[in-house]
Amino acid sequence: MNGQLSTKAMESTAKIAEQIANGREILPDSAVRLTLPEFKNLYVEMVNQLGNRNPYVVLIFLNDQVMAMFPQYSGQRIQIMHLKEKQLQAADFEFVIYKQLHGVRNKLQSFRAFLGTEIRLYWKWLMLSFTLSALGLHFTGSESTYSLLSGLLIQSATVFVSIFLIFTVTQSALIQQDVSLFRSGLLHKYRRDDRNVAILGILTIGGVILNSMFISYPGTLEIVLGNRKCLSIPVVGSVRAARLPDAVELSWLEPEAG
Repeated sequence: MNGQLSTKAMESTAKIAEQIANGREILPDSAVRLTLPEFKNLYVEMVNQLGNRNPYVVLIFLNDQVMAMFPQYSGQRIQIMHLKEKQLQAADFEFVIYKQLHGVRNKLQSFRAFLGTEIRLYWKWLMLSFTLSALGLHFTGSESTYSLLSGLLIQSATVFVSIFLIFTVTQSALIQQDVSLFRSGLLHKYRRDDRNVAILGILTIGGVILNSMFISYPGTLEIVLGNRKCLSIPVVGSVRAARLPDAVELSWLEPEAG
């Protein structure tokens, strides 16, 4: 949407503005659906209908839409859908002079942004943890030690996610009724933070399980190169404990015919 409206759309929003300015409801039991450019034109038409007076607008920001009302003139609800390329925010309605905002007014944090923020904040602790863990496992690690640690990590991560989800579900039923949290937009923020933490916990469990599978991987690792040859690396002894043996034999294998 480039912000340009057709003549038909402008005439339609002008009729809606006239109905609202006269205290009528176009659709009493439902909302009038408009795009953001159409709502801008509706607001301009309302100003014209009111003799160049700026109307008071209530804007309610939801996850997938924005609900608008001109409560001084009509109870008609107006549904403004989010744009395909971005979520509508309070800054998109700066053209409204007198307004009251409710709900989530800024873009909610995605999981990727959440993960990036956490890494930037705690990268020193992450590096220290990884370094100490690598050194400890290098000098004391064995296959049984790695298996034990993988099992403990899976159990601890599973317990954390279970307790967190139970707590989140319990609290969600309570904060769902908190009008002040909804109006300030904190309700949506808390729910998005809970979602991101839950995703991180589930991915952590998956990563630990994959690591445990790699430790216990038997036999030979083979890397297929094209359609003719593959690289064969025998897995012996401590390779399964994430340490290379003293000598690794590499051999080229021709694929079997047929």
